[in-house]
Amino acid sequence: MTIELAAQGSFYFGFDHITAPGEFDVSDMRSNPGEIFPIHQGYVRFQIPVRPRKYPMVMVHGAGQTGKTYENSRHREGYESIFLRRGWSVYIPDFTTRGRASMTTFGGSFGDLLGKQLGPTTTQRFGNKHQFNGFRLGNWTDGEPQFFPGVQFPQSRAEFEQFAAQGVPLDLAAPTGSTTAADDGDTISDNLSALMREVGPAILITHSQSGPFGWHTRIKNPNVQAIVSYEPISFVFPDQDLPAGEIGIPAEEFAKLTQLPIQIVFGDNISAEGNHWQRWWHKNVNRARLFVDTINRHGGDAQVVHLPEVGIHGNTHFPFADLNNDRIADLLSTFLREKGLDAYDPEN
Repeated sequence: MTIELAAQGSFYFGFDHITAPGEFDVSDMRSNPGEIFPIHQGYVRFQIPVRPRKYPMVMVHGAGQTGKTYENSRHREGYESIFLRRGWSVYIPDFTTRGRASMTTFGGSFGDLLGKQLGPTTTQRFGNKHQFNGFRLGNWTDGEPQFFPGVQFPQSRAEFEQFAAQGVPLDLAAPTGSTTAADDGDTISDNLSALMREVGPAILITHSQSGPFGWHTRIKNPNVQAIVSYEPISFVFPDQDLPAGEIGIPAEEFAKLTQLPIQIVFGDNISAEGNHWQRWWHKNVNRARLFVDTINRHGGDAQVVHLPEVGIHGNTHFPFADLNNDRIADLLSTFLREKGLDAYDPEN
């Protein structure tokens, strides 16, 4: 079925600028004294249907990814088309230093493909086996990959190669305040807050690494009307109610997370007795439940949905991109309807 659009396009957001020291020489193209460089920009593509709902969706990718993760594959629809078809305007960013958001300033050299540190930046975080195991498609150490029974991922090497090719450089080791912004939470949440100022009130969809960026974006910008986070990797707690080993923030900041509905979704093949990654995600589900309990005890409205517990099986770390993503989209649509956030824009 055709999707009829009223508008589509793209733009950059969240600029900073730096100036190279020295005096600019217009005749010297090989050096940059006095030159001005835009940095920390994000890129976003948007599509708006003819009769849009009131609140757009902003869909933010995770670690080592770009907005491609929400687009269609060659054989099935992604979240972008699914929700356009359901009447939602969709904004899909590449946040700063990823994909079409270009490079920021950095010091030192890039790393190599084995992840060895040649400087403060590591170029390739996940190879094929790490992605296969870490994102819970199955187990792969030697020989051919072994998919989990019933996994909602197409079991062909061609499809996996398409998925694995999405990976882009990132740096999970960059300290806050370093000259590398690729994974600096303050830089990225500032960047996403700038996008929310451009878009206006909207639903924020996050995934994995962008989960914690989403919490901080809402703290910085009240335009976030709801957060739906797929398998976020970390959480925040008020300083006076801080579980051991978790991240504390001031109570007045945490209170901003109690002012909107939050849904956190986890897929299948998460177990206390599975392989390394299954056990890691089991611990993370428990951390998410603790976060949700804390939100709700402080007057908020949050929930964890563990898909097997609601009868949906086989999902990976990317439920929104799995073979059954239409069912995952139904959960999101139901959540937004229950929270009164799915009305159509009365001006269109």
